[in-house]
Amino acid sequence: MYEYHQFRHESKKWFSRVYLLFINAILFALAVFVMIAGWAVIKLANDNSNNVLAENVVGTAKGTGIAMMTVGSIIIVSSLVGSIGGCTRDNKMLKPYIAIMGLLFITVLAGGIYFLVRLTADSKKWNQLGLNDWNAFTDYQKDMYQTSYGCCGFNDDHTGNYAGAPLFDVSSRTSNNCAAGSATFTSSYGCSATGNAWYRVWLIISGSIFAGLLLVLLTGIGAADQAKKRASDVGYQVTGMYQPVDNIPMTPKY
Repeated sequence: MYEYHQFRHESKKWFSRVYLLFINAILFALAVFVMIAGWAVIKLANDNSNNVLAENVVGTAKGTGIAMMTVGSIIIVSSLVGSIGGCTRDNKMLKPYIAIMGLLFITVLAGGIYFLVRLTADSKKWNQLGLNDWNAFTDYQKDMYQTSYGCCGFNDDHTGNYAGAPLFDVSSRTSNNCAAGSATFTSSYGCSATGNAWYRVWLIISGSIFAGLLLVLLTGIGAADQAKKRASDVGYQVTGMYQPVDNIPMTPKY
């Protein structure tokens, strides 16, 4: 007669478990970056709340920063749960992790589509911007665009250039780089063309980031599902033989 030993095919799950740990390490680092970015957005909004920046813009920026920090916190907790589940193959850890990652995937997909649609619409508006529209901007808005885009004035002739004292991000600027005779003034392009170039870059970068994040989340869900314990993981292995004792009757088979 044979003796059997029950065991689990742990070796078949090693790749999914290692990949799950790798994915969660990426998510953890990304979450830390998102939280830092959210804090920076809130700080920038608070620093400019007393300027001519509209109150609704400041409120929107603060709300965005808070949302970024909240999402980052959720991702950090989820990545820790997924890492523990990947090490222990505990279904009580992996099943909630899969559910959270699924909801996060849907949220990122919907948010990414909304963000890219809005960014595309803003890009079209900037592309249609005329000199009269530029001249209608406040000095703070002109200084903000010139500082953000590294440009001076509306076109390459620097028409409508703001060269006064810094109004945007005054805590880190002592002078206006677009003042007449400065290096930026003589070498920079107009904000119309520079803004269009920045929008194209942001569309490519944002689309790539969202696509990469969705891929990471989707493959992480698949790895967590593969790492779960299943009944099919159980196997039996012959570990020895034994001879029945003669004076003990065998149990008849029916």
